[in-house]
Amino acid sequence: MDSLPQLKDELKPRCGDEGSDVIGPRNPNRERQEPDLISPPSTDAGKLANMKWSFADSHMRLEDGGWTRETIVRELPTSTELVSVNMRLEEGAYRELHWHTEAEWACKCYEGTQLENTTDDDFPAGVDQELEKEV
Repeated sequence: MDSLPQLKDELKPRCGDEGSDVIGPRNPNRERQEPDLISPPSTDAGKLANMKWSFADSHMRLEDGGWTRETIVRELPTSTELVSVNMRLEEGAYRELHWHTEAEWACKCYEGTQLENTTDDDFPAGVDQELEKEV
């Protein structure tokens, strides 16, 4: 069996005489985003927790009228006071009435979304909230 082609600029987990080649699966695009994770400097003890998460790695919950995916402390342990939700609502769909003890902010990507009990981007703590995609 022929070996897989190697990228010219593939990162190698080596520093001088230390390290070795990776013979398992790789994700070069992701590795290039954080090259110090592949070949860390000698001063790195590896004790800093991950503070980066992609919504592409989050579980999607499919519902009538749209979907949501969230990043919570389960995915990002350093996120003890922040939850992130990525959501898509179809026209006429709504997110159920709910509330949080923490304040919240939102970023609308498209016009036509109505936010109840809030300003355009701020949800006060302890106030119920509802989102609706207008028809």
